[in-house]
Formats: sequence, C-alpha cells, structure tokens
Amino acid sequence: MNLEDFDWKNLERIALLTRTYYFKCWSDDEICLSKIGIDFGFKEFKDLEEKYEHINYEELIRMEFKLLYDFVSKLSDEEFLGIFTKYPPKHGILSLYGVNEFRGNHYIARKKGSIKLGSAWNDVKQNVLYLLNETSEERSRRLYAILKALCELCFNVESLLNPWFGADRKETWKKIEEILGETYYPSGADFADLSMRGLYYRVSDRYCIPFEIIPVVKQALEEWEKSKEVEKVSKSIPVKVEKAVSIEKSLHSQIQNMLVKLGELLGYEVKKEYPDPQGLYRYDVVWFKKPSIVPLKIFEIQVGGDVDRALARLKHALDVWGKPDLFLIVAKTEDFARIQKLVGDLLKGAFHELAGNLIIMEADDVKIMLEKPHLRKLVS
Repeated sequence: MNLEDFDWKNLERIALLTRTYYFKCWSDDEICLSKIGIDFGFKEFKDLEEKYEHINYEELIRMEFKLLYDFVSKLSDEEFLGIFTKYPPKHGILSLYGVNEFRGNHYIARKKGSIKLGSAWNDVKQNVLYLLNETSEERSRRLYAILKALCELCFNVESLLNPWFGADRKETWKKIEEILGETYYPSGADFADLSMRGLYYRVSDRYCIPFEIIPVVKQALEEWEKSKEVEKVSKSIPVKVEKAVSIEKSLHSQIQNMLVKLGELLGYEVKKEYPDPQGLYRYDVVWFKKPSIVPLKIFEIQVGGDVDRALARLKHALDVWGKPDLFLIVAKTEDFARIQKLVGDLLKGAFHELAGNLIIMEADDVKIMLEKPHLRKLVS
C-alpha cells in the first residue's frame, strides 16, 4: 500500500488519533478509537471489533487503516478537533509512546496540551538542515544516513497505526550500510542529537521517527544532498587544519584550568571531563558541594565547531541531574556576539528547556573573576 496515494491531511489525522488513543478498548471505562467511531455512527468499527481476534495481522492492519481513513475523511476540522474535547484521553493528547510534540503540515500539538491548525514543517526542515550543516562532514554524512534510513523504513501503514512499530535495529543498520557504502552502528550521541530535535524516539528495541514529519525530513535531506559540495583538498590544507586544531585544544585546556582554579577558590569539589551516568557525554568542568555527588554547576567550553552540540550536552545534563546551573563559556571574544545570538534563537526552539537555566560568558570573564574576588559571586 503506497501512502503517497492518500490525502496527507487525513494521514496526519490518523497519526494524531493513534498517538492518543488505542484502536480497541481493553476495559469498559476506556476511551478508544473503536468506541469513538461507533458514537459517530460508523457501525463498521463494531463489526471489526467482533472480528478482531479471528483475522490475521496483515488483514487486520488493512481493515483498520481503511476504516480510520474513511472515518477521518468525512470530518470537518471542527468535528475532528472536537473529538479530543468530547473524548478526553485519560493521560492527555499524545500520551502514548513518549512523543512530546506533533509537528505536521496541517496540525500542531504538544503533549497534554491542545491541538491547533497550522504547519510546523518549515521549522522541522530548518532544524534538519542546521543539524547537517553545523557539524563535521563525516558526522553530517552519518546523521544523514540515519535519518534517511528511518524515513524509508518507517513510512508505512504499520508505523502510522502503531507508532511503536518503527524499524528493527538490524534492519536499520543494514539500511544505513546501504546508504553509506560502509558499516556504521549509530551511537548513543547520534540518537541523543536526533531526539533533542524531535527527529527520533525509541520504543523497546525499535527505532522510530514521528510519522507526521517524514515527508519534510525527506525534503530536507534531498535539499542538503543537492547543495553539498565535494571539494578537492590540497595537501597544504590539512597542515593548516592540524595547526588550528592544536591551537583550539590548547585554548580549551587553558580555560578548563581557569574554571578548575575558580571552583576551588570558591570551595567547590571540581572535576574535569566528568561523565554522565549513561556515558554519553563528558562535561568539560563540573563543580560539586561535598558530600553530594550531583553536580551543582556544569561548564561547557565553546572554542569552535557546533554550538548546538554544546547545547545538546547541557540539555542532557538538565535531564539527568535535575536543575544544575549551566554555563556556556565562549573562548574567543570575537565569537561572543554571534554565538549569543545563535543560542538565543535556539533557546526559542529546539532547546527551549534551557531558557532560564543557561548563562553564557566569555573566557575573559572567568579570568577577571580569578583576579577580582568580589566578582566571583556571579558564578558562586
């Protein structure tokens, strides 16, 4: 069954319903799609309920899809949105499968919030392009392959009706290998980056991408693939790059040591390269207050590269350790205004949870605090 042959708005409606209600009621007091359909006068829902345990899986999927598609296609926007008011789900909209947002081309919603008409596709597209363009060539190629594999494997009726269905791990690895031309097993950091941007979620051992964003993610991937340029690099350039990397590492270490000294002067227990419990990230510098083992202040140093990577790490720290104070230290004064604006834009979108918890500082601010004790209260 080719889903591209069906009206996309109706497919979005089905996706919203299946992320909020189960198809069949498993208890008398439960609200399910079958009960809703019967109330709307679709006796076919009752007929399918009676056959539910006596037909094979493939036939069941086909019948469920046809019935739901016929049902939603007959509703006006007002009638469709009214379903969620008339039949309030026990745990709120989008309460199934841990997906917090619905970002379609016709409907937008947040978990346990409300649904409104509108399109989030442009934001999703820009998010994907930013992710691919603001990282190294090798990493962007791998993220591209992961997203492309998920789009291909999850764009089917099973994933639409059962948002937990997704793609099998081995199936995904094989598809990634086909795209890259080499074996690559996605890392936890890869999936953390995608998850931060609402491009991935996992149910048990299945890899999933929200169904409603698949077409626009495909568009973004195609646009990125067409725009990327393959450059022939002369032998002299790698030498320059190596020198630049060496300088950046040296600067990074200097700032780390300043933060260590400042933390010790303020009476904190200080650690460098401190790992999170899952081992996904190592944080540049963290400060503790004994005897607690939970970081109170976490510092990430931005010398070069992707600021969104630093924000992803800090967002993960927020998820893991509650609400520590988070600091992004910009190494170079000439980069501060640009990074501050960039971070400000990101805090309004993909990293909105960091708003109010993140302080951006220049490395020179740390140096000044070491020299002038009365200013240390800014981080104490």
